[in-house]
Amino acid sequence: MTDENANNEASAPRHVWEKTFEVRASREATWNAFADPETTARLLAPPDDAVQPTTAMSSTNTLLDMVPLETLSWRNERGDHRHSDMTVTLVDADHGCTITITRFGFGDDEAADIFNVSNALGWEHGIKDLILFVETGQIVKRHYDGCTRSALGMSYLEHASGVEVCEVGAVGLGSEAGLQRGDRLVRIGGAQVYTRSDIWALNAVHETGTELVVDFIRGTELMSSAGRTCSLDHRLVGE
Repeated sequence: MTDENANNEASAPRHVWEKTFEVRASREATWNAFADPETTARLLAPPDDAVQPTTAMSSTNTLLDMVPLETLSWRNERGDHRHSDMTVTLVDADHGCTITITRFGFGDDEAADIFNVSNALGWEHGIKDLILFVETGQIVKRHYDGCTRSALGMSYLEHASGVEVCEVGAVGLGSEAGLQRGDRLVRIGGAQVYTRSDIWALNAVHETGTELVVDFIRGTELMSSAGRTCSLDHRLVGE
């Protein structure tokens, strides 16, 4: 992964996302992980113990273009009529190859901006799992961990100082703890919060109904409260 392509959530909106990853394997082996339907199905299948929301939104993928061993493009369409176009480009490198992922995002409103960021992070995690598979042969499914146990019932974005609350739902830790738009999250359950990944890790290990203390700053005042995690059916966009 190259530093110059590091994703920075501090700049918005995010209608285009691009990131390059270095792979210590041949371009042919890496391409097969993308293009072979059986391998792709194994990589994308959730773990056996994954908790899936009953309100999960369906999506479909349509192939747009393919040049074997070079590029693969497709369109992802969701049930809410938003869509994104994805392109994967593979190039030989000194010690293997590089993968560049380009994605044109889901819309122009704040919810789309939040979804773009979380979706991009999910893709980053998924590609790292794919690279690990190509390099070691192991399928570890880490990219499902952030959405398999519980949610906080709020949406949020990263800024230079960390994570800031955007919206609080009617159910979940956000509501029970009395969080508001603009609150800056410092710790949840005693764990420091700097990024979306930190929160996803907490959601991965805590079951629904777990009470967690949240430390946050409102304005210039450091505050503390508590609330319980909720089911994935009550998660807000980006969780």
